[in-house]
Amino acid sequence: MRWALAFRLTVGLLLVIGSDALAQFGRPPTPLPRPPVTPLRPVIPPPVILPHAPGPAPRTLDARAIERCWDELADPSALTAIYALIASPREAVELFRVRLQPARPVDPMRLAGLLDKLESDEFETRQEAEGQLRAVGEQLAPFLPKALSAARSLESRRRLEALQQLWTTTTLTGDRLRIVRAIEALERIGSPEARALVQILAKGAPAALITTEATATLGRLSAARR
Repeated sequence: MRWALAFRLTVGLLLVIGSDALAQFGRPPTPLPRPPVTPLRPVIPPPVILPHAPGPAPRTLDARAIERCWDELADPSALTAIYALIASPREAVELFRVRLQPARPVDPMRLAGLLDKLESDEFETRQEAEGQLRAVGEQLAPFLPKALSAARSLESRRRLEALQQLWTTTTLTGDRLRIVRAIEALERIGSPEARALVQILAKGAPAALITTEATATLGRLSAARR
């Protein structure tokens, strides 16, 4: 009995104490004032300013360097050679005056003879005729459809188709690429001597690549001077 009474008294005392503790300490703490939050600004990197690339300084190329530049013009990555020639305008114009000639009109009778030799029984004759036809250039293109329709042998047809593909493709290589690059260099030089040479080249056979490129260059030079 005493034990039960003591238990009740103890529990009651604990409840009273617990109630007082809750009354005193059970309240949520008063929140501390928060410091003002400064919004973050985006970090913008400074602009990247590339240095201005000045044009090539004029200089003189010796004969060996000039010939090396001429050879490199047939390379797809020939920017170094082009800039070197532009930087040496007098030597470049003289080089192109010697290396570039106006295209001569093709002789239809000569072409007919070369096309006929593609049907020869001699392999050397056929091979030589194809080489000469390649040298004719773009002026050969109008004659190829008729030659293909008249081809008698499979080999002749294949040679003619290869020639047709050569002059209809938009990819420039070898000598054709060199011609385009040389006239481009003359346009960049823009001196009276360079312009005079372009005018001479534009008077060649109309269908030739060198003629069409020179004519287009003259048009751009004339428009730039207006």
